[in-house]
Amino acid sequence: MTEALDSQIIISGPVYGKLGEISRKVDYKILCSQTFDADRVQIAYYIPESMEERKDVALILHMLKAEKVSGIWNIRLSEEENSGLNIISDFIRIHSVVLDAIFVSHGMFFAYMRFNETEQEEVSDVVLRRIAMDDGYSVVYLGESPGNLNIMKSLSKEIQLFLIRIVSQPPSEELTSHNNPMGKTWKRVIKSVSPDDLINAVYLPAESISVPGFTTINEEMHLYEGSVKNQLLVYLNREFNKNGIVTFSRTQRIENDVFTMDFVIPEDQVKQSVKIMGKMFAMFPDWNCRIAFASRLEEVLETDLVLL
Repeated sequence: MTEALDSQIIISGPVYGKLGEISRKVDYKILCSQTFDADRVQIAYYIPESMEERKDVALILHMLKAEKVSGIWNIRLSEEENSGLNIISDFIRIHSVVLDAIFVSHGMFFAYMRFNETEQEEVSDVVLRRIAMDDGYSVVYLGESPGNLNIMKSLSKEIQLFLIRIVSQPPSEELTSHNNPMGKTWKRVIKSVSPDDLINAVYLPAESISVPGFTTINEEMHLYEGSVKNQLLVYLNREFNKNGIVTFSRTQRIENDVFTMDFVIPEDQVKQSVKIMGKMFAMFPDWNCRIAFASRLEEVLETDLVLL
């Protein structure tokens, strides 16, 4: 199956300061999640509770003012301390680029991104302008994407991942052209959720469509980028961030008035994620949400996941 985001780039670079020191001390891939503010990527790092048994790690966690949430240490660093990862923002500004995953290992970060082949020139420009001019950064891979599911399964060999699918029948006003400008049938992958609650995504509708404010990425493929508001997803995103839930893939679709949302998360965060989802279902009863599917990622088939 050919996906719309048919190309992939993986980059690596240095992690500075105390976090880099932690990652060089422990043989563990530190998971990260990202938020965006005015095109700047903000990274949160998650370290399992078990790591605090090491006195040197516990000391650094204290120095970094880490906060323990649901058994996971949550570290949020200043923009200056995150300076090594600012390069990711340059890629994310490209319309079709989606950040699938970030992790830190042995003092280096690794960022996995996909994009549509029509924007290869833009991606290449960032590589030449930022990576080629700085010895600290490297391109680990640039070429054809193996597909979202294969990427996630590859990551799952090192960090056990889990798929949870939510199915919803949204209230009728959410399906109007004002709230749902992409039409009756589409798929999307979320790029980011902004501080003012705009959900920025790459869309693949069933047919060509013109929406004010949306950018055409690939006319032949009917691929677009744009932003909408969705109170349900804004709530879920906020609660996930607050509780240190890392999402590796957020793909969704609407078909026959049914809204399907797929979330790939670490297996050890499933219990907390389900609790948050349960609260969301109670807060938004008119969305008629339910968990329709849940499985370890290694057992997931292409037909089990919304792919873009």
